[in-house]
Amino acid sequence: MLPNNTILVQLNNVGKVRTRGVEVEFQARPFEAFLVDGGLSYTEAIIRQYSNAQCYTGQTVAQGCIPVPGSTTGLQDLAGKRLSNAPRWKFNVGGTYDVLLPQMPFDGFVQADVNYQSSANFDLLNNPLLVQGAYAVVNGSIGIDQKDRGGLRVALFVNNLFDKHYVNALGIAAGGAQGLIAQTFSRSARRYAGIRARFSF
Repeated sequence: MLPNNTILVQLNNVGKVRTRGVEVEFQARPFEAFLVDGGLSYTEAIIRQYSNAQCYTGQTVAQGCIPVPGSTTGLQDLAGKRLSNAPRWKFNVGGTYDVLLPQMPFDGFVQADVNYQSSANFDLLNNPLLVQGAYAVVNGSIGIDQKDRGGLRVALFVNNLFDKHYVNALGIAAGGAQGLIAQTFSRSARRYAGIRARFSF
C-alpha cells in the first residue's frame, strides 16, 4: 500500500527454475491368474532464481522476509526452494487376481491398488501452513466378468479403504485472519463404496 491509499500491483516472473526427474512403469504376471502393474516417479523441481518474491502472510524477518519501507509486506529470496505442488515421490501399484470358474457363465476377480505421494507445499511463496503431508490411498474391488462368455462385468468397490483424509488444494482464505486456511477436497478424500456395471456388445 502506497501513500494516499494507492494500491500498486506488480507482477514478477520467477527468474529461473529447474525440473528434472525419472519415471518408471512396470507390469508383471507372476502366474496366469495374477497381474501386477504400477509406476514410480521422482521429481526435483527447484526455483533457481527468484530474489524479489513477495513474503507469505505472517512471514517474519527470522523466516527470511526482508521489510520494504512504505509497504505492508516485504520481499524474500526463494532461490533453492521447491516449486509449489511438486511432490518429490509418487508411486502406484495394483494387482488383479482372476478366479477362473469354468463351469459358470463368468469368472470372478479381486483387485487392489495403492497410490502414494510425498509431501507438497501448495504455495509458491512456501507458506508452511499450506503443506499437505505425505499420504497413501488404498482402493479395492471384487466382482464378476463374463469376458469372452458375454459382455457383462460387475464390481463391488471401496475407494479410500482406510478413509485417509487429504486435500487437493490449500490457500489463505480471502479476507480472513492470518492462519485462516481454505481447503479443497475431492470425492476421493473420504472413503466411499458402490457398484460398477459394464455391458459390452
